[in-house]
Amino acid sequence: MKMMAPDTSATWCEPAAPSQRAEWAELLARAHLDGFTPEAERAEIDDILFGIAADPAVSVRRALAEAVAGAQNISPALIRQLARDADSVAASVIQSSPHMSEDELVEIYVAGRPKLREAVLGRAQLSESLTATIARFADAEDALRLLNHPDASLATETLRFIAETFGEEASIRGALVDRPDLSADIRQFLMRKTSEAVAASPLVSLALGESTGRSIGEGACQAGTATILGGARKSELVKLVERLAASEQLSPAVLLRLACSGSLEGLSEALAQLAGVQAVRVRSILVEGRNKPFAALCQRAGLPQASIAILFHAVDVWRHADEDGEMLTDGEVAARIMQNLAADLASTKAGTMAPALAFLRGIAREADSRRATQVSSAAIAAA
Repeated sequence: MKMMAPDTSATWCEPAAPSQRAEWAELLARAHLDGFTPEAERAEIDDILFGIAADPAVSVRRALAEAVAGAQNISPALIRQLARDADSVAASVIQSSPHMSEDELVEIYVAGRPKLREAVLGRAQLSESLTATIARFADAEDALRLLNHPDASLATETLRFIAETFGEEASIRGALVDRPDLSADIRQFLMRKTSEAVAASPLVSLALGESTGRSIGEGACQAGTATILGGARKSELVKLVERLAASEQLSPAVLLRLACSGSLEGLSEALAQLAGVQAVRVRSILVEGRNKPFAALCQRAGLPQASIAILFHAVDVWRHADEDGEMLTDGEVAARIMQNLAADLASTKAGTMAPALAFLRGIAREADSRRATQVSSAAIAAA
């Protein structure tokens, strides 16, 4: 019964039919793995299993592969022989065997056979180094499977690569945004992609006009960017600000929204990046609250005069609120800034302040709209 050469391996249990050989192969392999075969015969049975792995019937080899796929106490050489077989045979060992090395899995995935790629992605756990390689050779469908894998470890750089490569795909954006481990700069990148996609939608263009749709999308993106900046962890803030500055997204509108929402840490980092000064110096200027150093800083950062006035008054409002222990809404901040701007209007041509006032009114309207929505939701929940 023992087979010594591949060309005679089909005789291991002839003249049985393939279906019967497949059944016997599974039974023998499971008995061997469960320790039911005599110790004196185990070496011989190992040889028989190699013979079964060379059986001319794919169904027989597949039965063997499925029986030994997840086993630790099986010959690694047998696993590798099965992993080089036809896709339907190899898939089960590639997906489940602990004897498959990471290098082997990478090689299999890069080779690009769809069923075997699926098997690699179906493994119970995927390491950071493996997912990094997979991401660079994946199509959108595989990238989504990688993101949805419950035990795939993905480094921040791998997530960033997926976002930058497949960010046009709504399903990819959704899967990324749902991740609690997503860094602030990737989240902002995806938010911008979503905003651009909505603005470019034929439905939006038809309903609002291309120019209006683009303007609304840009406003939403600025608001979202300010929100992400304001909520970013300190460890992420510098990198996020650097990326936004490099892509020219640190606009006056974003800085104004940061100031009006009280996100002074984000504002400090943004002004430091734009002005080319140390963030600690910027924070000192904001805390001191003196007009001339503040104006000089903003001018160095390239901000327009009307924006500087709002920024100064916004920081002033939040500084006093902090001293008094007040909790302010965006709408209350906007109202106080407009009150403080009244003195500026008395000594400045009103036309130059019109854009600033329009911006503040917009902030107040947004706050009113959010408050109305919250009240409505509370009423519905209480009904």
